[in-house]
Amino acid sequence: SLREHTAQSEFWEKFIDAQHLAVGLPTYDSPTVSYQEVKKDLREDESGLRARMQMTKKTLLEETGRYETLKKRQEREIEELRKKTRIDQLTQTGSRAAYEEDKVKHVKSAAEQQVCEIVPKVKQFKQQVYVIVTDVKQFSEINNNYGHPFGDRVLQEIGFALKASLMKASDELYRPGGDEFTAVIRTDNEAGAQVVAERMRKAIDSIRIKNPYYDAKATDEQGRMVYEPDDEFVRVRLNIGCSRIEAHYPVSLRGKPDTFYKEVFDRAIAYADNQAYDDKKCTGAPGKDTHRHTKRYRKMLEDDQTSAK
Repeated sequence: SLREHTAQSEFWEKFIDAQHLAVGLPTYDSPTVSYQEVKKDLREDESGLRARMQMTKKTLLEETGRYETLKKRQEREIEELRKKTRIDQLTQTGSRAAYEEDKVKHVKSAAEQQVCEIVPKVKQFKQQVYVIVTDVKQFSEINNNYGHPFGDRVLQEIGFALKASLMKASDELYRPGGDEFTAVIRTDNEAGAQVVAERMRKAIDSIRIKNPYYDAKATDEQGRMVYEPDDEFVRVRLNIGCSRIEAHYPVSLRGKPDTFYKEVFDRAIAYADNQAYDDKKCTGAPGKDTHRHTKRYRKMLEDDQTSAK
């Protein structure tokens, strides 16, 4: 009948479609197979296929879940590692990596302040961006006379004091390397930057670190006192230079590579470095006599040890 013919046509269409679903075709020994028999076998194969698909789907979801968990854990570990690399572990200030990475950010911030200077409505929010470059006077003498562990402690004390002297949350302090520290601050003008620089200088001038070799009763071969009372503590002083980041207007920075921003930042650093060098020539280092006395005392101790051998 027409109804049976239509039903069989729909069946064979599904039969053909099932082949695309990788349903294995049943095989028969008999040359003649009834419609009902083939239909039954295919339904059994389809049920098995659906079960396998459900199992595959379940396995895929489980594997995907494990992958997402692992991916998130790795992202957290990478972010934690990145944060650690941005911190100088000795002084807890910004590291060299953070210093290099943030150059672009600081120049863009300086460019935004250029807009504030020419737009009356936002002029009241104008804050210029300055860099303050510092290094420790005669730090090599400290390392040579007291040892590198003592030099590390000096750097730790300096880092703590400099961070405490920066009053604004937006101010940032970095240790690019060695005994050098660089602050990036936002203030109204150069006079404001000089106030911050002077506050940093005074914070370091107030540092007193116990001299590990001080002996109030030590005398030389002639019976003269080796140390003076002021030698009990080691003092430090900074060379300081300051410069404004002279950035362009934002429209002129569009499409510029990061190297361009870093060059703008480095020009400000170079100018501040020159000022710090001039400061080094104008002011002496504190504790020169302390270093000299300690050096002489250590030489006496070494000679005594040699004689004892």
